[in-house]
Formats: sequence, C-alpha cells, structure tokens
Amino acid sequence: MIKKDEFTFQNFKGFDKDLRNIRKKCPSLDEDLKGFKAALTVDIKHNAYRVPTNTEKYSKVNKIHSKHYNAYVCKRFRCMESNKGAGQTPFRLTFIYNAEESIIYFIQFYFKGNAEKEDFSKLKTAINILEKKYYY
Repeated sequence: MIKKDEFTFQNFKGFDKDLRNIRKKCPSLDEDLKGFKAALTVDIKHNAYRVPTNTEKYSKVNKIHSKHYNAYVCKRFRCMESNKGAGQTPFRLTFIYNAEESIIYFIQFYFKGNAEKEDFSKLKTAINILEKKYYY
C-alpha cells in the first residue's frame, strides 16, 4: 500500500512521444515537468487529496466517468524557456488521478495551438486499460 504522502507518476503510452515533439518549443521541459509534479503534489495534499478544480489551473474532464479514476487537464503548464519565465504558456497536460492509490498517469501533452481540446479517445482508452488492471 502506498502512503498518502507519496505519489507515483507514470507516463502512459504515447506521452513520451508528446514530450519529444514539444521539447523543440520548450527546451526546459524536463525541469518544468519536475516542477509541475512538485506543484501538483502540493496542490493535491492541500485539497484533501483531490485535484483542486476550484482554480484556473486544473479542470476536470466531465465526459470521462470511472469509479476509481478521474481525468484532468492542466491549463497552466509553466515552460520557463519558451515564455521567458512569464509562466503562462499555451501548453496543456492531461492526466488521470487515482486517489486511493496516489497514482497520477500522464496521458497527453500538447500545444494548444495544434489541438483546441484534449483527446477524449486517449483518455477513455487509458481509463479502460487502468480499470481492467484495477480489477485484476
């Protein structure tokens, strides 16, 4: 059993490819992702171990329904080098969170100019795969 204070991060199939494509526009991506993980962990801990959707930072993907998993979009991913430190970039990151096991699965990382919305089919596929694992 994982302690509530410890979070596990996993990249879902296709996420690493998304990162490779974005590194050209965001050279500091690896450091930025480490900072995001730390910030997300703090945000969740300070919100009773739920992703805080009462801010402009995260929003829940309501079209995705699962008993054990919730899907979210980070609308304010900070890429320091691509935006000269201003922090507000056109990048989006989708992830799935399982509060019971404190696991966060990164699903999609994209440039908002190329994709206006998150890829629901990727999220649905990921949740279907995770649900199967959860019950076995």
